[in-house]
Amino acid sequence: MGQEVLQLGLDIGDQAQLPGDREREPKIQRLITLSDIETIIYRRIAKVEPNGQISAAAAVGSAIDWFLTPANFIYRYRDNYCFPPELFPDWDLQSVFARFYPTGYRFGEILEILEKHRPRFCEQNPLNPANLALERRNIKRKLVPVWQEIAKRFKIDFFNLQGVMDIERNSLIFGGRTASEEDIAQITGRIIHNRFDDLVDDDKDYTYIARPDCLLAYESNGQTFHIQVEPDYIKRLRERRKTVKKRHIVTKRIVGDFKDSDKRDLTDFSTPYGKTMLVYNWLLSQIGERFKWNQLTFVRLNNRQKRRVFLIPQEVGKQIDSGSVQTALEFLRADGSEIFSPMPQLSEDLRDMAKTTLDQALLLSQKPVLAS
Repeated sequence: MGQEVLQLGLDIGDQAQLPGDREREPKIQRLITLSDIETIIYRRIAKVEPNGQISAAAAVGSAIDWFLTPANFIYRYRDNYCFPPELFPDWDLQSVFARFYPTGYRFGEILEILEKHRPRFCEQNPLNPANLALERRNIKRKLVPVWQEIAKRFKIDFFNLQGVMDIERNSLIFGGRTASEEDIAQITGRIIHNRFDDLVDDDKDYTYIARPDCLLAYESNGQTFHIQVEPDYIKRLRERRKTVKKRHIVTKRIVGDFKDSDKRDLTDFSTPYGKTMLVYNWLLSQIGERFKWNQLTFVRLNNRQKRRVFLIPQEVGKQIDSGSVQTALEFLRADGSEIFSPMPQLSEDLRDMAKTTLDQALLLSQKPVLAS
């Protein structure tokens, strides 16, 4: 797959290019994840045990992402994907999908699924010569086998939904709780039949970027950290298109059985949950303000693993104004038709509070945990 595909696939936006060659891969020294930060805020700042709410929601969200990546792709490009390839020979599935999913973890497997199932979406009803594949209800119906194959191939039941793992003394142990009470069949019905209309993106003014893994550079306490943040997707305004809309959107879906009280807790910054979500909100806003296509590169992690990520520096030229970035959560089990819940707009005081909490967590991450 590699470089040639990405050079074809990234030909959109304002600065679409693949930087550098693989021989000059940056080495990431101090890598920390949101899960690490959450644990530090709970255990070492608030002095309470994490309840696993964020980790469990992220586990289910990651599982659902494996389905929503091809599902959103099929729907967004339905005017090409749902017709036989010979009708549109200039539309190349592989290169277009590389643009849609630029960091490309298990890219080849998802592409294989898209190629395998495409003939089903191109089928026509002999009793009606119109191409019904373009109708949303028919696309939803044909997505069920796609979801079932992804669940089997990616072992979602086993890895993502059945158990939540905890880290104790540098070892993974079973946390004694499940990430979701629903099984794959129940999630299939809910996402495809009940929530798909709310989730698909049909706005031609925006570029939809699925699973854009980001490493965000951040200077703290005289050291440079790279914070791993994984938005479910970024919707970015197509600057060259005439439009009345003026907003870049960074979105993250937290999936779980959220009650009204949980939503209120998002703005209760006296709790470890509220502090964690405040830091998370600020990190997502930073991605939205600093995100550029030419930040896509390969990095080498401490464990020698190579990964393709958007490596976002501390300073960028032409940074997006904070008022043009919106972060949000999607409550997939919320009642009612509206599942898109914008996160609180960050005032200067809230930004300072988020950075203070983050600085404290990063400082503690460099100090050993003393035995009690």
